[in-house]
Amino acid sequence: MPSVRQHDPGDALWLTDPNREPQRREGPLETHAGARRIAGGTARLVVLRCGSLRADQQRVADAA
Repeated sequence: MPSVRQHDPGDALWLTDPNREPQRREGPLETHAGARRIAGGTARLVVLRCGSLRADQQRVADAA
């Protein structure tokens, strides 16, 4: 399944004290170092997985 690199500038909000505002920490914190995303997103994953099922095994509907 093709994937693409996850864009992540590395900025994060840190809450060290619940009585104070979070602190912004900028820069490459490597929080998601090497993270990847599925090309086409979650919908692509569902289409690929359903493709391996017989028609009577598939049940796809919109959540309402």
